[in-house]
Amino acid sequence: MSQFPVTLKKQLVDDWEFVTQLGKLVKLPRSPTVDGILTKYLEYRVKKDNK
Repeated sequence: MSQFPVTLKKQLVDDWEFVTQLGKLVKLPRSPTVDGILTKYLEYRVKKDNK
């Protein structure tokens, strides 16, 4: 059996309780997306580096 760090185990238990006991699900897709954040960052860097 895998050994998880205590902090990860606590987070997994908390997440499990939110979903199974409280019905708390995150609606997907979320905004902003990771792709959107990275795109904006790259645009920012290009503008900054070209000055």
